[in-house]
Amino acid sequence: MSELEQLPVHAKAWNQRELLAKIISRQVHVIDDIGGFWPSYQVQERDGDDIHQQLDEINSHLEKLDWIVRLYPEEPWVMQVLPAPTRQFPKNHVAIVFWLLSLFTTAFAAEKWMASGRPQGGWIFEHATLDALVGYSLPILFTIMVASFVQKHVANRYGVRVPHLFPMFGPAVLWWPFGIIGFTSMPRSDARVWPDRASMGNTAVSAPLVIILLGMAIALLGLQLTPNYVALSSAPLMLELPLFLNLLGLYTEGDVEMMLKTAWAHPLTRAGSTLMFMGWISLLPIPTFPGGRVIISRMGIAEARTGSTQIMLLMVMMLFAFLFGAFSGWSIWTPVVAVLFVLLIQRGSDPRLPVVLDDFKGMPEQDHRRIGWMLFVAFMFALPAQIPFEVADDWDQSLEFSLKSDDIVLGNVTVQYIYVNNPSLVTQTWNLEIFQPPGGSIDSHLDCSNDHQCSGEILPQNEITIRIDHDIMPFTSITNPQKTVGIKINDVILNYTISPDEEVFPIGDWVWQGSISEPAYCVQLHWNEPIQTSISLESQGDLQDLITLDGTPNDILQLDGTESEICLSGKSGLGPDDVNQIGFNLNQTVYQMDIGKSNIIPKLIMPETGINIIPQSNQSGWNEWSTGGELFLELEGDCPTEQTTSVPLRPIEGDWIWDLAVKRSGRIPIVEQQILTILAPEHSVITWCSAGDLMTRTDYLVSFGPSLSLLVAEDWKRAWEGQITFENSSIFIHNPGLNNLSLTIDQHGNGADWNVSNEIVLLAGQTTEIIAVEPLSGQSFAWLVHDDWQVILHLANHEV
Repeated sequence: MSELEQLPVHAKAWNQRELLAKIISRQVHVIDDIGGFWPSYQVQERDGDDIHQQLDEINSHLEKLDWIVRLYPEEPWVMQVLPAPTRQFPKNHVAIVFWLLSLFTTAFAAEKWMASGRPQGGWIFEHATLDALVGYSLPILFTIMVASFVQKHVANRYGVRVPHLFPMFGPAVLWWPFGIIGFTSMPRSDARVWPDRASMGNTAVSAPLVIILLGMAIALLGLQLTPNYVALSSAPLMLELPLFLNLLGLYTEGDVEMMLKTAWAHPLTRAGSTLMFMGWISLLPIPTFPGGRVIISRMGIAEARTGSTQIMLLMVMMLFAFLFGAFSGWSIWTPVVAVLFVLLIQRGSDPRLPVVLDDFKGMPEQDHRRIGWMLFVAFMFALPAQIPFEVADDWDQSLEFSLKSDDIVLGNVTVQYIYVNNPSLVTQTWNLEIFQPPGGSIDSHLDCSNDHQCSGEILPQNEITIRIDHDIMPFTSITNPQKTVGIKINDVILNYTISPDEEVFPIGDWVWQGSISEPAYCVQLHWNEPIQTSISLESQGDLQDLITLDGTPNDILQLDGTESEICLSGKSGLGPDDVNQIGFNLNQTVYQMDIGKSNIIPKLIMPETGINIIPQSNQSGWNEWSTGGELFLELEGDCPTEQTTSVPLRPIEGDWIWDLAVKRSGRIPIVEQQILTILAPEHSVITWCSAGDLMTRTDYLVSFGPSLSLLVAEDWKRAWEGQITFENSSIFIHNPGLNNLSLTIDQHGNGADWNVSNEIVLLAGQTTEIIAVEPLSGQSFAWLVHDDWQVILHLANHEV
């Protein structure tokens, strides 16, 4: 109607219900007053009128009287008159307090977030607090302010007055590091009166969309401003950006750069991520949230508040909680899901809020479709990660090293690659050294200025390759064909082998086995392909007659491809010191092999009462241990890198005894005035780690017998058993014991006998010179053996 009907004057005054009915009757037909606490009327629209349009005109007239009319879709229509809410808006100082507190809490949160590391000179300012304010606090608060003005503008278009938004300050703890809880308004938007669902839906969706869009733009700007490297001082709080930003960053930056940039992210990136997280949460279909008003605007109050809808929302929330791990442990989603469940259960079925005057009017199809698309895009693009942030405990993990191959085949140019991987978030240094080169006919050099040592730096999440070239030098025979190369990179030892390109070849050196009386030399064979071949000894000069192949007199031995080793047998007395190299021809290739270390541990022969270390004595002092170091009983592994043991305590009175069965390790003490007695169990192994050289380790097998000292090259040795050399046809043996010892002479070999006395006695407490003249012809050998407290001097001579 273009003009309202005039109300006739009545002789009797109307009451309030009658007055309201008369006012409403000017727009619609009032059929009946159906009573109720608030006036309610059955109405019918007039011919040609739209009931929804008439409701707007009625409310436009009554709002001046602080009344509002709500339409219910009954048959016929029902209009209920309600008092318009007044005095809902608090004073400005309440919002100002929230804004100021949020400014402080967000700045504090940003400082904690950036504490792990900032670029030199800061992100924006050198002062950390200014960085936090300008880079984090102000972008968040400014975005909420912009969203507030946009929401008010949208609401004003529908004739609704809504309050400004303000942030809710919050903690800056590890599981909620944002500094704010979210944003809200006073009064709540649910308590405001909405003329229809379209006005409520468009207004509700506006603020979260602005926050998400501006947050996305701020985060993208922060990513562009984040450098590729920032030095960290502690474990950072890494970001996992929302879906769209993460996909875009992976496409433009790459996975490694993206991970690094989110580890020391620019405060703008953190601010944008926080805004997108808050905006996404606010769009969830939960009562009192903007998303709760959006779902009502699309479904209507009656349908949205039904039990089936609430059960569906509960199931969706349960699925959401399980997918995001809210029940697997305390995380950021645990309090979020708890709040969502409480709000959904307490207010999910309350039809009183929000107040929509014309709920049955519905939403225009255009608005319905537009809001649906905006929700879908916002939910997908701003979808948070399951773990939006986490502390990177492995930020400083050590470098990882690996070889391309543990065994490389020898060629004209043989290359090995060492891969150095830095899985940490900090730049690390590396130092590589070839401490065990292959030697022989193979020359090794690194691809750097120094052939055997390189160093450098490697950036976070990076991998470099170090190349080692092995060049074959001219040779006539292959010496030790399978070489072991030792690489030390930082504190890690890597070993690999270089093998010849042959069907069969020996591995390692000749190993001396057996005893001096029955010596044997063995070497392992490696078969790349089992074939039938032969092996023969090369000429050994004067030693040719002292060595046989596998104990047979044959010069050539046939192999069928199943042999794991080959052995050479030697005549008595032939020790590893007498043979430099033994060459042989295997499968038409000549190998000149070195003699490796013996597998026999030297014996430390001592009486059960122990070894006496006598002060100021050359023969009975520390002897070979005089350079110092440490002694260990049954040491497992290598010698320690530092001397951490103590010397055995010296008593004030009584004998000074070091029982290794009790004190199993100790530093070699200085013996000046009092005799030190060292005890050890029989058949145990004593290890001497010499001072100053961490690679030196000497083991001794304890055997009970006479304690003697042998003069070797002007030095006295307590490990006297083994091969000996007569200097000028004589040797010197010191007997510190109290009893004389007879020296037994045993002659060996098919040559002439040594000229030596058979009645030699090692006098107690004295040094005895033993004279023995070797034959003029043949190969002669001599060695000492202990056998049940007997000292035996073996003398051998073999014709060649």
